[in-house]
Amino acid sequence: MQSVSKVFQLAGIVVFLAQSAYAADPLRMSTVPLFEGFEPAIGTFPMAVDLSNDGPDATGIVRITGQSFNMTYPVELPRGARKRVTTYPLIDWSGLQVELQTNQGRLSKSVQLSGSQSDSQV
Repeated sequence: MQSVSKVFQLAGIVVFLAQSAYAADPLRMSTVPLFEGFEPAIGTFPMAVDLSNDGPDATGIVRITGQSFNMTYPVELPRGARKRVTTYPLIDWSGLQVELQTNQGRLSKSVQLSGSQSDSQV
């Protein structure tokens, strides 16, 4: 009988930890080049910013900045939202910074010419 109660306790802990990990990062953002293999040295860089929200309703902006480019897109992300923002920023040697700023949190992503990306959450 003790082994059955231990199994239920362990199952409860696993469920709690899974819910905690899932709820820890409800806002997600990724960037995708619109033309596979196309990475201009300088110029227009067609790109999609994919957004999702598994937490409370969020309202805010997506800001894309480069050395010679700055554009802001308003976004509304209700619970369960999956959205794509298509953008055509001017890219230069310094790369781009993509930020999602909402009333529920903030995410940041650096996009470099080599295709490498780094993420951070503030």
